[in-house]
Amino acid sequence: MKSLLVSALILGLASTTCSGGESSARWPAKGGWALTNVTVLDATGATWNPGMAIIVSDDRIVEVIRKDALPPAPAGATIVDGGGRYVVPGLWDSHVHTVYEDIELSLDVAMGVTSVRDMWGTPKQHALRAEIDAGKRLGPRYVIGSAIIDGKPVIHPGSVAVSDEAEGRAAVRRAKEEGADFIKVYSALTKANYLAIADEASKLHIPIAGHIPVVMPAARASDAGLLTAEHLYGIPEATSNREAELLEKMGTALSDWTKLETPTPRDVATFASRQSQAALLGARSYDEAKATALFRRLKDNGTWQTPTLTVARAIGLLDGTVGDPDGLRYIPVNLRISWENFIATRASLDERQLADGRELYERRLQLTGALHRAGVGLLAGTDAGNPYCIAGYGLHDELELMVKSGLTPMAALQAATIHPAKAFGLSDSLGTIAKGKIADLVVLDEDPLENIRNTRTIEAVVVRGRLVSHGERQKILADAEAAANRTPVHNQTMPIHEDEQLGTDATR
Repeated sequence: MKSLLVSALILGLASTTCSGGESSARWPAKGGWALTNVTVLDATGATWNPGMAIIVSDDRIVEVIRKDALPPAPAGATIVDGGGRYVVPGLWDSHVHTVYEDIELSLDVAMGVTSVRDMWGTPKQHALRAEIDAGKRLGPRYVIGSAIIDGKPVIHPGSVAVSDEAEGRAAVRRAKEEGADFIKVYSALTKANYLAIADEASKLHIPIAGHIPVVMPAARASDAGLLTAEHLYGIPEATSNREAELLEKMGTALSDWTKLETPTPRDVATFASRQSQAALLGARSYDEAKATALFRRLKDNGTWQTPTLTVARAIGLLDGTVGDPDGLRYIPVNLRISWENFIATRASLDERQLADGRELYERRLQLTGALHRAGVGLLAGTDAGNPYCIAGYGLHDELELMVKSGLTPMAALQAATIHPAKAFGLSDSLGTIAKGKIADLVVLDEDPLENIRNTRTIEAVVVRGRLVSHGERQKILADAEAAANRTPVHNQTMPIHEDEQLGTDATR
């Protein structure tokens, strides 16, 4: 298929009459540009709408009309012939950690990820957002969390340690003052401290999101106002007929954790493996009635789930699986070696541990499908920054895994478009293709509703009204590869996901 054709002329496209109110369609005063001869999927659930044109001015969609109703273009306007291609809204990755911004921002844009939610906010992310918003650099839109707020000791160095309710409330106030869009909560919080954080956040009208603490019943965490729960943590236990027993086990694990002065990596792995043991035992004792009640509560409370199946696969299978191996060329060499060393941990695991890891991953896939069927809102997020979770590329892996879990391609696309826009309070400007919305678009060669892998067939991307053509996209990718080849691996300030498999010893 030929690349997008750009012309300043309209041949045979002018029309003086049309249906559905389109006769009033007009170009903006500045002229703008139009993407015409495309098939549009607006992500509302409606099917494809062929033969369409999208008029864009600055960063906004001015009109979405039949291509035959496109008004004559004013001087200076540009027409881009889409050649019948498929257009979907710009994609969201709702769980990332920005580490190598010179690479990751480029990969996001080139792979159609026009918005991200960074789950550990630092001054760097806020500075990046300011540069992108000011048009000084090309990158996705940012929603930025607070620094991780955790118990004491913290699981990841650099997190905010909270040892009592007063400290929890103070951490929320400080994060709000620092400009966080939401409060990131974590695994080692006590129940009382989590509830204090949630209460303070509610008073300040700032959402909370993150890990359900290991001692917190998932239903109670949701009741307290949790906007999004990550990685399905706490859900297997909460759908089990052994929930009370498993929470008690994790209470013991947390008590042991809080006795540590300075946890070692082995201490972190031990704590994480106890989490995975409880999750696997919970998954093996799944109770349909409990699940039904929990899912209804999550849905009624508006607690979204971000399953992050991409990182679950990396940890559960330990085989270096990625949906598109081409993405590995954009990973700095030394970092890629560290990922390979991560996979080499297989040598220290026995077959039972490996089997348990694979089983927990498969059960998370099943649980994702069950949540979707129950109407619980799902968000597509990758945990990019972790081994084999590649910025930009990983989002397409996540969509494929969501379909594997039981979602339709349409539902998976909605988890990366309209759902995050709703969850983050941005549906007035993002998430669908409609008049007045921000022009974030992905132009595809193949139909993703036929095969979700077709989201990878990207011809062009539109970011805030700016067309990133096929040629520019290829240059962006080439520059990202060059940056990867010269980028040293530095000490990371984001959390490498706990290795849930090491030391797994779940009783069958």
